[in-house]
Amino acid sequence: MKKLLNCVRRTLPKLLSTLFLLLFWLVSASLVALCLFSTPQRLIPGRNVTEPASFPDFYTSMFNLLVLITTANHPDVILQEYIENRAVAIFSMVFLGVGLYVFMNILTAIVYSEFRGYLASSVQSRLTRRRVATRAAFEVLRFAVKESDVVTSDQVIKLIDNVRISRWKKEALRMAYISSFAESDLNASEFMQLFRTLDLSAPPFQESLLRPVHPGFARMFQAWVTSSSFARLSIAISLLNIVHLVIDMSERITTASSVSVQMRVINWCFVAFYLFEELSLLWAVGRKTFFSHLSNLFSLGTVVLLIIVKLVELGFLIAELNGRTIAFVDFSLWDLVRLTNVLLLTRAIRVVHLFTWTELVAGVLKSLPRNLAPVLGILVSAYYTYALLGMNLFRGVIVFNPNVTQSEGFECGTYQQLDYWPINFDDFAASIFLLWCLMVVNNWYVIVVAYQRALSRWVHVYMISWWIVTVVGLLSLVTAFVIETFVHRRDLYTKALEFANRPREVHIRNGVCSLSPVTESRTPTCITPHSSFHCVNKFGAVNSENFNANRLPAGFIERQISMFKIEPLAGSSQRLLSGLHASSLDGLFRSELREPCEAELLSQVYEHHRFRQLREQTQSHRYTEPIQ
Repeated sequence: MKKLLNCVRRTLPKLLSTLFLLLFWLVSASLVALCLFSTPQRLIPGRNVTEPASFPDFYTSMFNLLVLITTANHPDVILQEYIENRAVAIFSMVFLGVGLYVFMNILTAIVYSEFRGYLASSVQSRLTRRRVATRAAFEVLRFAVKESDVVTSDQVIKLIDNVRISRWKKEALRMAYISSFAESDLNASEFMQLFRTLDLSAPPFQESLLRPVHPGFARMFQAWVTSSSFARLSIAISLLNIVHLVIDMSERITTASSVSVQMRVINWCFVAFYLFEELSLLWAVGRKTFFSHLSNLFSLGTVVLLIIVKLVELGFLIAELNGRTIAFVDFSLWDLVRLTNVLLLTRAIRVVHLFTWTELVAGVLKSLPRNLAPVLGILVSAYYTYALLGMNLFRGVIVFNPNVTQSEGFECGTYQQLDYWPINFDDFAASIFLLWCLMVVNNWYVIVVAYQRALSRWVHVYMISWWIVTVVGLLSLVTAFVIETFVHRRDLYTKALEFANRPREVHIRNGVCSLSPVTESRTPTCITPHSSFHCVNKFGAVNSENFNANRLPAGFIERQISMFKIEPLAGSSQRLLSGLHASSLDGLFRSELREPCEAELLSQVYEHHRFRQLREQTQSHRYTEPIQ
């Protein structure tokens, strides 16, 4: 939130200059409207004298044009003039074309560009501080015992064990240290490369292996359950479920007849298929892999609730058939039916996986709460401040009179005629809702005019400033976050899809199999009797080169490779998007970050007085050391 506040503060000069241009445009258009449409003190045939004009004076004209240029786009502002002279449409088109589609979009572009540049620089500075801290840790470790150019493996292992980070980051560090450096001593560049693992904002995407099953029908069933064809079947069932819900709810609401037996049987069939799907997937991938995904937990929990609700509904039906009433519950059978339909609808959400772009949008929605937290924090603070201020200024200004009925007549389109009485500043909750209406509702000007008539034009200072802060400022930041998150996730999906389509190497090491992508520089080689490798292309074909099958037990390779040939579930593009974690701010701007050079890191490390003292003590100890 601090970075975002600094970003807003730095954006204010350019934002105010553009707001000045918008104000100048409003003033100019108001003067033109007064010159063209004002009718001072004379009667125009066909117009009611008591009807308020849209351009009676300068301030009212400017406010009406502001209403016209915002989300309201209220045509009544120029409608009377348009009736008298259709050439007024030219004025409306020019005013809205320049004001709404040029100046308002420029305001959004300014906020977006400044926000993006500032956040990129703040993320860059945070990366530099992280690299400086890592290099400082290396300097401390190499000076710990005696001055050396490397850090010993014992020191690295002890550091990984004692550092206070999340468990998955520790595991990632250990795996990187073992696989890339074989637990050897590290120099400065290797130490920095190892601890770049901490840049990960989520556990790396890994392909899950299937649980081993016996060959035959079980292997074929496992391959089908975890394949894309079963996923498409599940999506098709979900679409049929939506169609059934539409028909079911329409019949229940539009007709007074009870639900037919056929519709109840169809509901039970959907529930049975969902239960079969969850249990089959749980059996196919194993408990650990299944319960490691929140989507699986949500789906299984929904199915369990569905079964419970359907059993309770069945109990209600049996009680009705026997002529009994269940008195210990305060809900009816219709309530259970509605709850069942809602749960079935949540299961049908999986249709977003039908197309790549719909799943991308779903991924953006999952990433937004994390990235929008700073903006939402500022927005909540603005709501709280303006709500308290509005309660103190406008509480009790507009009072609802229950004795006044609609028959007495109010002016059409006003606050009173539209029954906007609950929208007021009488309490905190009502104030929050009124501010929300000012921010998003099209006819927000109705509320402004009502309070203006009850008090004075000074109400505009409060309400128009709220519109500028929220709509022009904060909602533009929300737009920027949404654009950045979507573009980043689209690029991330493209890279992940390229990675998934690469040929795979099957490594069999001490009876354990693993998959890794084949690089262009690597060629098949023969390893030890307990280690071998096969190349598996994207179609699942296995090519063996330089491999001696006599080194392993008979049938071992065939059994292991057959497990990987049914692996399309974990590496398929259908499940690829769901494996992409929510993007952090570091991830959004990673492509624009610059790694600090060695000289920059050392200069910042030794700017600290403790490191200067440490180097001086080490050098003085070296000079005073006796010569043997």
